[in-house]
Amino acid sequence: MAFSKVNAVYKCFDILDLLARNNGSMGVSEIASAVDLHKSTVYNILNSLVDLGVLNKTENKYSFGAKLYLLGHVIDYESLVVRQVRPHMQRFSEETKLTTSFGIRAGMRLVVLERIELPGAITVATHGGKVRPLLDGAYGKAVLSILPDMEIQEILNTHELIKRTPRTVTDRKKYLAMIQKTRDEGVAIERGEFYEGIWGVAVPIAIPFLNTQAVIWAFGLEIKENERAINGYAKLLKRLATEIVDSLDKADSLSRLSVKRPNTNRRQVA
Repeated sequence: MAFSKVNAVYKCFDILDLLARNNGSMGVSEIASAVDLHKSTVYNILNSLVDLGVLNKTENKYSFGAKLYLLGHVIDYESLVVRQVRPHMQRFSEETKLTTSFGIRAGMRLVVLERIELPGAITVATHGGKVRPLLDGAYGKAVLSILPDMEIQEILNTHELIKRTPRTVTDRKKYLAMIQKTRDEGVAIERGEFYEGIWGVAVPIAIPFLNTQAVIWAFGLEIKENERAINGYAKLLKRLATEIVDSLDKADSLSRLSVKRPNTNRRQVA
């Protein structure tokens, strides 16, 4: 559903971003001038953040507080995941000579946490660099395939399917059918839907302790690969995803977090 932006939240993050770029120790006047806000507004935001423990105040200077560092531990968990995933991705890329990426869902975006790109491998310019629109490409269908039906319906009811190429599917019914096919087969395959002349394969991975969905994907040039070869890469990528989940399960550092395999029960998209 549509929402109204809360300006105070945006102002708050402007201030936090400024502190991060200035080693986290600044005064009210300095901050107000940098973010172009009235001093009283900045003062109230800063002291609200102090009250929450997000910032500390020492001699009229503001710096990051303990609460912010506690929230940062979530990133530590993501780093643990990347350390487990990277060797598997490296081996896959060396075997196939394909660029391989791993990302996690963050709302309606996909954040790329790791990318293996060997010399000579195909690469493409990306929309947004390490942050991608969730509904684009094979990776989007893969992520949606492990979401509950109601969440899928809400996403498609409130977000437009953008036509990137002549092959991009923007019909909602057809898109839902593609998500169901991804569920049934455990892998999403695209051919020129996101970039003309580029094919892609993507496999979803559920990561319960991060309370989000992840995906691993690879791509190549259509003119270099036939249907049989692409399907072969899809099978290899599914095997890779299974190895990644097993690795997360067995890792000593993550064992107490009880990482489980994604639910393999087949569901029908409404």
